[in-house]
Amino acid sequence: MEKIINWNKLEWINGNLTPSSKRDLNQALNYWARKPERQAKEILAAGAQEFATAGDFTAQYRKLMSVSHLKTVYDLGWMELFEMLPTQGLKADGFDVGMVQSALTFQLTEVGEKALVYPMMGQHLTVYFNQYAAGLGWSRSMIERQQFWQLERNAVEFRNKAGTSKARVHYLLIEAVPAANNLAWQAPDPAALAVTDPVYTANRDAQTINAACLQLLTLNANKGYSNVGEDGLTATFAISCPVQLLSRMQKAVALMLQAFAQSQKSIAWDVRIIPTTMYAATNVYYVIIPKNGMVHGDEYDLTIYTDFDILSRSDLAVGWQSFGTAICDTDVIVRCATV
Repeated sequence: MEKIINWNKLEWINGNLTPSSKRDLNQALNYWARKPERQAKEILAAGAQEFATAGDFTAQYRKLMSVSHLKTVYDLGWMELFEMLPTQGLKADGFDVGMVQSALTFQLTEVGEKALVYPMMGQHLTVYFNQYAAGLGWSRSMIERQQFWQLERNAVEFRNKAGTSKARVHYLLIEAVPAANNLAWQAPDPAALAVTDPVYTANRDAQTINAACLQLLTLNANKGYSNVGEDGLTATFAISCPVQLLSRMQKAVALMLQAFAQSQKSIAWDVRIIPTTMYAATNVYYVIIPKNGMVHGDEYDLTIYTDFDILSRSDLAVGWQSFGTAICDTDVIVRCATV
């Protein structure tokens, strides 16, 4: 059962919530505010995003609340790109990421022989937590008139705006990768393919994606990343693109080598398209080895605190969240051109 507050059971004394009712209210608002990101973490393995919908509520509340306000409108795609570290509860101002490498190789070891031990090498990067906050206020008359659905709307606004700001931080990091990560729009294959050919653009995009994947394999084959084997045959990649390029990416990924149903696809690798509205540049996209060299850790999830301001006779709610994120290895990202 969802922890949705039963407004009729809130207890008031002289126009103020009792301590137990205030605690229940805060718990309900915070549970709801954290729901989409909490569920996203649970179902990322399935490659899907789940949104709060009207079906999460009883008929009583569906009558009171606008369905449009119940939907998650912020971007959760970044969670498929960054490794989510279990950092909540750390008694520190951040967390360390070890960019560890070694000369480790497995080799034949005869009975009685000792395995060779290789020293660990690498650097430690400290990722610091940063706090983000915003507040809302509303007149006490709203509560006196039993317009309780407004509190849920406020919770949704906190949830969506906090989630949007969190997502924006991660996409800004991706956009900030150096120019050395740029890859030009590749020539078509075959080279004589006419510009007027219906698949000319998709062909060049497919060649560019193939080249980006090959570059990522070459740079990261010996780093021990979970998505990249030395043979590269089991590697998986993500295409993080602005929504303006979604159709182009879909056409490129679906393009066949030959014009018959059993033909192989033009892109040789396993790729997943993750669109977003948050990139400033809409003429480039990013091919990424997901969840390697890109890390995220929460100090604490979005938390809403409420109080009453006697000077303005208004109820106040302030939402706080704290997290740290970093791209520790820019070799896992290639910025691809489209012109």
